[in-house]
Amino acid sequence: MLRFIAFTILVNSTLLCSCAETKKEFVEVKKTVQEEKIVLENLPDTIGDMLFNNCDNLDGTFYNTNQSFNIFEDNVKHILKMINGPAPDTLTNKMVGHLMLLENGEELVFVELYMDADINYVVYKVEEKKYYNTFTESGLKFFRNLAIPK
Repeated sequence: MLRFIAFTILVNSTLLCSCAETKKEFVEVKKTVQEEKIVLENLPDTIGDMLFNNCDNLDGTFYNTNQSFNIFEDNVKHILKMINGPAPDTLTNKMVGHLMLLENGEELVFVELYMDADINYVVYKVEEKKYYNTFTESGLKFFRNLAIPK
């Protein structure tokens, strides 16, 4: 019986020590990731020009207000001009909607919209790559009216 108790204590001690070491390693890895600076790329001019010249339809959906819109031709160009600011300095996880940029009914690019009190930007998803741009001042006003509940 004493052997069993001693064995149980030994096993529990080993498990406690190994769990503590695992937790320590996890915290260190997390710290390293948080300290790493991530470089956010703007949408390249070549892709922006292609969208500006070829996109003839834009579908927008906003999750918090249950609003959506569909616009065509020159109005699409006006919207594209509203989401071409520099890459943001800080990211948020508050996605408020998305845009689908279309040509002849076929999706060219999917764009996610992110907004909170101070952080506002879009993420263009082009093939397997992401590009980050901020809203212009007029774009921020326009999209806040659609995406943020009053």
